[in-house]
Amino acid sequence: MTRAVSTEAIRQPPRLRWWPARAFGLLLAACLAALAPTGQAAPRVLDAQGGAERSGARGTAPLALFELLVVREQLSLRRDATVTLMFDGDGRQLLLRGPGRWEVHADRVTTLEGAAPESLATIPVPLRAAAAKSTRMTTGALSMRNQGAELPLQPDASRLLEPPPQLSWSDLDEGVRWRVTLATADGVAVHNGTIESGVLSLAGLAAAVKPGMSYAWQVEALSGPRQGQRAFAAFSVASGEERDRWRALQPPPDAPVAHWTVYAAALESAGFAQDARQAWARVAQARPGLRQVRP
Repeated sequence: MTRAVSTEAIRQPPRLRWWPARAFGLLLAACLAALAPTGQAAPRVLDAQGGAERSGARGTAPLALFELLVVREQLSLRRDATVTLMFDGDGRQLLLRGPGRWEVHADRVTTLEGAAPESLATIPVPLRAAAAKSTRMTTGALSMRNQGAELPLQPDASRLLEPPPQLSWSDLDEGVRWRVTLATADGVAVHNGTIESGVLSLAGLAAAVKPGMSYAWQVEALSGPRQGQRAFAAFSVASGEERDRWRALQPPPDAPVAHWTVYAAALESAGFAQDARQAWARVAQARPGLRQVRP
């Protein structure tokens, strides 16, 4: 039997606003336009292999994944290097093959030296229309502090495609007993108990964390040097329908890196930070050492 938990005790965050299903009708390119500086729109880097760098008013630097280039910047590619670009305005993709030099514009890439850009098919990945900062949850849990020490909680300030298998926090003090309280955003208790580790498995809970719900949780130290201190966190879980839509958008394992870059950026823009980290990790494994510019 569940019991109500006072809103003061759990310090729950405001209910999340779920983005409408019709947002999936928008193409990625149109959605990313909101992230582009006004008057400075130029192609975005989706993939880069080999020696490739940009030069212009911002100086000279190696290309970074998902970086938005600036009009009149020049791209230089060494022999055998390749770069995949996408225009945010209409989703067009271009492939550049080195060696060569190109200049980028708001609607085209002109060749200065080398081969002309090759056209690629538009990536058919829909994305929500709002900018990333308006879709992410505000961090509900300031880390517990004790003489400079912090206690970050996971998951926190994130939307999740799947219910989390566990709640975890950095328990650096052995033998500390913790009280863990998990409740819905409406204040209905899901779990309230004690544990002597920094991980609480959710697999065995009678009232499991469910899709389409928002949750708040807290840990309180009942013993040890942190006794009496608390830390708070919040997260939400996508509905089953929303989860299935995102799973259908996920590229196959052997898809080009550019596709995974778009998928990772789409997840992050929609507020699925934890799932986005997994997609970015796949990109980083394929392109080690290549800097990423997150939405």
